[in-house]
Amino acid sequence: MLFHQLPFDVREIIFLYVRTLDKRSLKKCTTVCRAWYQDIVPISRKIFTLTGYPHEFLSILANQTEERNFSGCVKTLQALDDINYSGVDMLNQILHYFPSLRILDLSRSDYNFAYLQYITDRDTDTNITNLEKILVGDFFIDQAQYKAYFDCVYSLRHTLPYLELSNLNHEVRNSKKALCFIKEFTNLTELSIKNLEHAAADEEFSMFSVLESIPKITQFSIENDFEEDLTQSKPTLDLIYSNLKEVVFRIPSFNDSHMKYILSHFPKQLKKFDLTITKVKAEDWIQKNDQAIIQAFIAYLAEVDDVCFSIERFAERMTEIDTIQSIFTTLSLKEYWPFIFDIVGRDPQLSSHISIRLEESNNVCFENISNISIKRNKKQVQLNYILNLTSLLQQNPDGITQSIDNFIPLPLQRHNTCLDKSTIESIEIISRPPFSLEHVIPVKDCIQLLKSTLQEYAKLSYLHLGQYCRYSEQYCLKFGSKLEDIEHGGPYDEKTYHDTEPFTVGRKRYNSLKSSTIENLTFTLIKTSSLNDFKLNAITALFPNIKYLKIHTSIMKWERDFTTIFNLGHLHSMKKFVLDMNFLKTELQRGVIVRVEYEKQKTTRWYRWSKPSKVKRQFKPNMFELYNETGIMFGAEKIDSATTKVLIIKCFDVNEITLLFDYRVVGKLMYP
Repeated sequence: MLFHQLPFDVREIIFLYVRTLDKRSLKKCTTVCRAWYQDIVPISRKIFTLTGYPHEFLSILANQTEERNFSGCVKTLQALDDINYSGVDMLNQILHYFPSLRILDLSRSDYNFAYLQYITDRDTDTNITNLEKILVGDFFIDQAQYKAYFDCVYSLRHTLPYLELSNLNHEVRNSKKALCFIKEFTNLTELSIKNLEHAAADEEFSMFSVLESIPKITQFSIENDFEEDLTQSKPTLDLIYSNLKEVVFRIPSFNDSHMKYILSHFPKQLKKFDLTITKVKAEDWIQKNDQAIIQAFIAYLAEVDDVCFSIERFAERMTEIDTIQSIFTTLSLKEYWPFIFDIVGRDPQLSSHISIRLEESNNVCFENISNISIKRNKKQVQLNYILNLTSLLQQNPDGITQSIDNFIPLPLQRHNTCLDKSTIESIEIISRPPFSLEHVIPVKDCIQLLKSTLQEYAKLSYLHLGQYCRYSEQYCLKFGSKLEDIEHGGPYDEKTYHDTEPFTVGRKRYNSLKSSTIENLTFTLIKTSSLNDFKLNAITALFPNIKYLKIHTSIMKWERDFTTIFNLGHLHSMKKFVLDMNFLKTELQRGVIVRVEYEKQKTTRWYRWSKPSKVKRQFKPNMFELYNETGIMFGAEKIDSATTKVLIIKCFDVNEITLLFDYRVVGKLMYP
């Protein structure tokens, strides 16, 4: 069968897969032929951003040809930085160009009030009644703005399947609150509610009472800052939310009453169950709830396709900035292992990932993060937790880095094959020590931890050790099986770990590797606040199969003769070496000599980086020169060892050596 004879749904899946690999490749596919262009346009133009100048935008829409009509494929219209559209009565002109529009995203619009008013006045237009979602985010400042939003969605109450509500204590129609009208949304299947303390919250709000008023709901999301007493509620006994597929809860507590309600009224198999508990200490939760009910609840979660169970780091506010947090010790974590094993299941084919964060309970925390987070879907398992660094040091007087088991204390007797040393594929250990040098883990101690990890975990494809503190040694050591592992945070999609929350496993990280850890970890990043040849050689000696090595250091520790040697000759498989020269920003010397020695070919290359006498501190990329001399002379100029330092790189047969400065390539030495 020829490609164009395949059903469109199949062709769409193929092109969507191409887009996940490389968006540029998908764009090139549009130039192959007209048939491919017509297939790809609906995929690439599903989301469109409304910004810039309105008259130019209207001109583009009006001049579309039949063959090059992109607006007819748009499903989502985002309004972003659209201040120029203010006062221009042209929304009716714009919207009629998007007959397939289903989602209108106004969450970042500067003109959202006008959009809402326009939709309210023209609720019978075909393009308006076809809308499925109107997203506004948290833009409401006062009751008048919230009322404008609710009037808009209320005008579409018979057709709109999605509704998001906040500011629940505001009066919207006839001196009544929004939830009083929830039953009038006859086509409602998706509901998102935020009852937040800082946004006109309703302290008497009951989430399960709202659920009972929408028995046909398929997706329900709730974020509530207030405790809810379920013992006073009397739910309908025979009520089952048979259409419910996805549930997201972010609530202060989750106890036996919540679990009983879910077991009695939720369908047997959900697609997604996401629970975040915000005001409960992790070590207390598993002790204060009935163990039989917990086991029944875990058995229920075992049938759910996508599960997330998370307990945020509990903080009792003392002042405006100081908080006390409850975090795990190895003893309190011990009670959770049976619970963790039951949630993640026993499928040995799942890709398993573990992230450990080392902190202090008295560290100032400005936002809640997950004290423990357990995630599982059909392809992978992710476990994150925070350990008390002081407690860990007290329990291991000989040093916590002697064994990886100090950080991942898996029980000796377990009946689970999903979280096992032979199946775990990635490990991340991040330390944020307090202002005390006795809590700092230096790089030299990490070398022993690396040895232990390589011995205990046989199938790793990613390993990350890091320490982030402003007053002592900082480092980031990453070892991966792909270049993107070390360049873009490894298998993790979210923000930088030490600044915000723990990693989230990427969608592409579930392909299990069958080779050993040493064979898998071929891409390496060594980023430290200070570096010398001893640290570098000790680390690289553990990974003989390195193909790509990148080094970034703030301070280069030179020897007495102003010479530093990076002996990488033992890395016979290394094909590319990248060295960031930013350490020159803090050096006072007049120049740096880089000498590259190729052991296989017995050849030498020289680089010299110098700066004019008038420049006191700053090196610039255009001051870089390549020389082919083999002695200490550069032309007629002799090297002054008092002001010029020498960096010697010994390698085997590297194809390319790249030198960076301010993230720009200033020198590239190809294999001679």
